[in-house]
Amino acid sequence: MPLPSSLETGEAVLSESSASEKSAAPFGSAPVILRGGTVRSDGGRPCTVSNSVELDGTVTFGSSPSAVGPITFDRRAGGATTLKRDSRLVISNTTTWEQPFSGDHQVVKDGTGTLVLAGDTRVKEVIVEHGGLRVTGTLTCEKLEIKEGGTLSGPGRHPLPEHHQPRGGHQFRVQPHPQRQGNRGPGCTVPRITPAGRCSFLCTAPSGTRTITARAAPIWPICWACCWSCLSSIRVHFSTEAYQEGGIVKDGTPVSPDQWTYTFIQPVVDEMCRREGHTLPYYLVGHSAGAQFLNRMSAFLPGHPARIVAANPGSLIFPTRNQKYPYGFGGLPDSLSNDDAIKRYLAAPLTLYLGTDDVKSDYLPTDDAAMAQGATRIDRGRNCYAMAKKLAESRGWPFAWRIVEADGLGHGSLPMWKHKNAQDAVLGSSKPTR
Repeated sequence: MPLPSSLETGEAVLSESSASEKSAAPFGSAPVILRGGTVRSDGGRPCTVSNSVELDGTVTFGSSPSAVGPITFDRRAGGATTLKRDSRLVISNTTTWEQPFSGDHQVVKDGTGTLVLAGDTRVKEVIVEHGGLRVTGTLTCEKLEIKEGGTLSGPGRHPLPEHHQPRGGHQFRVQPHPQRQGNRGPGCTVPRITPAGRCSFLCTAPSGTRTITARAAPIWPICWACCWSCLSSIRVHFSTEAYQEGGIVKDGTPVSPDQWTYTFIQPVVDEMCRREGHTLPYYLVGHSAGAQFLNRMSAFLPGHPARIVAANPGSLIFPTRNQKYPYGFGGLPDSLSNDDAIKRYLAAPLTLYLGTDDVKSDYLPTDDAAMAQGATRIDRGRNCYAMAKKLAESRGWPFAWRIVEADGLGHGSLPMWKHKNAQDAVLGSSKPTR
């Protein structure tokens, strides 16, 4: 017997006889109107509904831990879902919408379960208050908001969420060297954000004050366009010597590699891969002070990123022993400054991403050694690239650097990452393979 085609209160219990692979329309042939009440599976079994649906209120899917079998609204019988007014979906199980889902109204996702949008969804607003929203199809809306209790994932297409800063449970801490205390503190807190997909992930080295919330947002257009996971590193306060210069030298004296600030990066990469359950390719991106951090890291401890992007660095390490560190390899131990070390530097997958109008002196290192690199950031980046390219060609060494410029831009981070060349700076001509 088919279930009622309209639900306002009470429960509609789907069973194998009312909703299964053999039954395309358990509610009968008419559209189902859901104004309230609960829809759940019988005994936690997976159930499928192919009726067209009208959503018109607050509806609960799965009502208890013992009745949370997944429910799928599919389109085998031409089913489609219409949103009649602002509605709330309280989901305790996994509820999947494969059929088209449309309406000029707001959808609020509540409950601890997961709402999967697997078809073409076109609504006015989507707000995720609790639990997960997974997009494997296409989501088109004017506003997408992920609140503190919500998460967003999936390889589908969707707009940039309004609130996407990492919060509470999205953080983890790394401790590269438990035995080390020193003046850098016991570890660093890494806010993690997970947008669509599990293709690869991004680790950003912040600029300025090195706190993350104001600095993570500019890179998001690239993250979301390419379906990456994103890590925003490093939420600690370092001195210039420890951050821009990597902690390689302290008070003018080279220190042991296990004391370098660069050793924070690999534990972040390892922890992300551990949490995702498999090894992922990753990209390292930094702006300004963060670009200095990554540029020098690429010379000494690059790891194995797909690409290291240094955007608008104030100074760089040039591939020469004629300039003293941090501006060159001079004054460092032979193992860090010999020809083999410089050859490895030129083979690093480094991109210098430069704003052509980054010519102001605000926060620009202006000591004599820095000014010898060039009068402005754009000059210094171009000069470093030209020296590196010439040296590699003259010695027959591998050269993996790239230079990408953002025409007409100054030093601001957000315009750089919104520029049409930003994706080319990070990815080159190709995108990560899923």
